[in-house]
Amino acid sequence: MNSTIAVSARRWEHGWELYVDGEALTQSMTLADAPRMARDALATERGGEPEDYEVAVTPELAGLELKVETVRSRMTAAQQDLEQAAKDWRAIALRLRSQEHLSVRDTATVLGVSPGRVSQLFGPSRPT
Repeated sequence: MNSTIAVSARRWEHGWELYVDGEALTQSMTLADAPRMARDALATERGGEPEDYEVAVTPELAGLELKVETVRSRMTAAQQDLEQAAKDWRAIALRLRSQEHLSVRDTATVLGVSPGRVSQLFGPSRPT
């Protein structure tokens, strides 16, 4: 397989113009269709089959695309942090219940949640 080909997409009145290395490649009505259109055009222009080409389409949006990428990265990091916090939360609840022998109600008070939430953390197969 070839390396990924960077395709830039520039908005115009009928959709998107697609470029490779600053040279016009093809057009696409939507960004969603742009990768397929770019692969089809590359196969026609360079030979081979469309699936032989891996493309990365980046829209040019007057710098806004960089902000989108920054926020997407922050959202991914936040999601990972949230998932780790949930694991840590369950571990603390388990320790309060099993090692400190706190009741569900006392564990809930320590954690600042409802007793029902503490029970949810363990599910039916864990200590309640």
